[in-house]
Amino acid sequence: LTQLELFLTLDPLVSISTAIASKAFVWSLSIAAIVLTTCIFYPRWFCGYVCPMGTLIDLFDWGIGKHITRLRLKKSGWWINLRFYLLIGILIPALSGVLLSGFIAAIPVLTRGMLYTLGPLQLGLLINFQSVPQITSAQYVSMLLFALILLLGLLRSRFWCAYVCPSGALLSLASFFRLTDRRVDD
Repeated sequence: LTQLELFLTLDPLVSISTAIASKAFVWSLSIAAIVLTTCIFYPRWFCGYVCPMGTLIDLFDWGIGKHITRLRLKKSGWWINLRFYLLIGILIPALSGVLLSGFIAAIPVLTRGMLYTLGPLQLGLLINFQSVPQITSAQYVSMLLFALILLLGLLRSRFWCAYVCPSGALLSLASFFRLTDRRVDD
């Protein structure tokens, strides 16, 4: 078990879709069960305190997004349930063995985006830029998706987290069974 594998198992959507696609029990389902069970007691803990994509989006929104207000969207629109459609769009193909969670779930997208964006830069600075391998079209797609997720913050703060993230949709479904509910009295 590598550190990267352990990091990827933090996203329960990856574990669940992998188990469905392989039609077998995968060890990471136990970690997914812990994450989803914790959502019953603390509904937004993962997105607010654990998800590194959310932290990076917050930094982007704080540093850049708050200064550009031309593109702001209203709170409601056709995008309001997009994350649930993406969740269904990941789980249904998994039934027939097609694994799509690695392309759109939060932590895999973050991992590939950082690896393909910062990896060549790090290698070039440490050794020399001539030793950096040529970037493939698949790497460009991953970097573009990563940049697009950050740029969604120009539409609304935490747009990816609130409206697009299928991992967040799965966690919010688990939160329907929460045991605690915060209520504000007069």
